[in-house]
Amino acid sequence: MFITREVDYAIRILRAVACGGHSNVGEICRKEVLPRQFVYKIMKKIERMGLVKITRGAQGGCVLVGDLRKTSLYDLINNLEGDTAISSCMREGHECEWKKHRAVPCAVHKQLTRIQKSLDEELRECSLHKLIVGVELGRS
Repeated sequence: MFITREVDYAIRILRAVACGGHSNVGEICRKEVLPRQFVYKIMKKIERMGLVKITRGAQGGCVLVGDLRKTSLYDLINNLEGDTAISSCMREGHECEWKKHRAVPCAVHKQLTRIQKSLDEELRECSLHKLIVGVELGRS
């Protein structure tokens, strides 16, 4: 797992609308230097999460409706990508050949599990508000 282009674009879309008011796709693309062909598709996904509302028409656009303080980077990644696994062996239901033949997980799996837990905790603690506002104001 890493921050995919789709997740990166979603963060940038949210940053563009976080200041309030309606923003249309063209404005968001210009402001955040995003390719138009992906923005609407990603906006629909973050609308399904309840973070934005999209209205069509001449006066349409996208407006922030969700609370970015209550939505974590973990939530965004899971909604867009389906999981945060750093390796296929971290995914639920993965059948490990090593474990199948030896009845115990390997040392690599144990270390990856430790790293995965730490990463998931960090992603859960990072609200989208903290991420976006921190970046905007130069905070960490």
